[in-house]
Amino acid sequence: MGQSPTVLTIRNLIRCLHGGSFLKRIHNPARRHTGRIEPPCFFATFNYGWDNLDEKPYNEIEGTPKLTRVKVTKTYHGDIEGESTLEYLMMYRQDETASFVGLERVVGSLGGRSGTFVLQHKGTFEGGKAKVECFVVSGSGTGELSGLRGEGGFAAGHAEQHAVTLDYDFE
Repeated sequence: MGQSPTVLTIRNLIRCLHGGSFLKRIHNPARRHTGRIEPPCFFATFNYGWDNLDEKPYNEIEGTPKLTRVKVTKTYHGDIEGESTLEYLMMYRQDETASFVGLERVVGSLGGRSGTFVLQHKGTFEGGKAKVECFVVSGSGTGELSGLRGEGGFAAGHAEQHAVTLDYDFE
């Protein structure tokens, strides 16, 4: 007699959290889906560290929000193994909060498939923490990552490593 999809999902999630691969094909109705990626999809978790960060103002007018450009290189470990180059455009308010957008090219492997893809970021910075939502730009996947689509996010403070999640699938 077969088991329900919910029982199989819970078993996969438990295996995932207790020594199995963090990468499983799951259907979890409790996860928030924005409509771009419908279950079942793959779920990846990974960490990154900043290798280099270079921020420079590109437009400053007294009494207005400061605009900066930030160039970042990162190294990923986990379900994504590789490196990336990211460029943010940021707007700083007088209260020291910020809003930003960015594009990041990731070169490496995701779930054992090699290639490249681009993530589009949007986020805010408040209280010493950045909150970021991102999605895979349509048509950006190359190699074995061709057809990749996905969405995810993270919150980052001043730690050296930051945890990221990504729900993804292939067209």
